[in-house]
Amino acid sequence: MVGPPGASHLEHTIEDPWDRAEEYTCVKCKELFSSIKDRVPYMLPCQHNACGICILKGEDGRKEFACPIDFSIIDGIHMAERNG
Repeated sequence: MVGPPGASHLEHTIEDPWDRAEEYTCVKCKELFSSIKDRVPYMLPCQHNACGICILKGEDGRKEFACPIDFSIIDGIHMAERNG
């Protein structure tokens, strides 16, 4: 492969952490995940992450939780996998 003098043949990609910000925040409350006050992340069956507080509160006082992105419903925190 021929290129300009001094050019590297390796491509470097700089990843912006804000491109993956949704991995660090709850899909419901948008708070950063933390081990404080049970704001630990749980991966929902739809592969989105929600904090334990939001899942336990449920949607409008009901026991089920609906993912605000794709509206998939889980019946409780036992259906989500702790992700942190």
